[in-house]
Amino acid sequence: MGFHYGYEKRKFDTEWTRLEQEYRAAGMDDRQIAAMKEYDWTWFCSQRAYLNRVQALPGEQCEDESEQSCLFRKFESLSCTWDTGDVDSRRFGWLSSLEDELLYRRLST
Repeated sequence: MGFHYGYEKRKFDTEWTRLEQEYRAAGMDDRQIAAMKEYDWTWFCSQRAYLNRVQALPGEQCEDESEQSCLFRKFESLSCTWDTGDVDSRRFGWLSSLEDELLYRRLST
């Protein structure tokens, strides 16, 4: 989803206008208020960096293309498909999907 800087910055400024009035009414001086705002601004910037660089992991199956991670859209080689219809449901049923006969016999024993 990302971080919409303009929207989030307006929310931050609006909240800080309210907080500044509240802190002044509580008796805080300008230095203390500036320190609080600097702390909140540092947090705001770190959240922006974090949200711009993190993507949610994709779900098991995506209903449509818009739900799919952009990494999977960009790099098709990251995804794979597995047809469960061909595989036996028993514990070692996946052995039947092997094409190499020698490997199949060795794993079966």
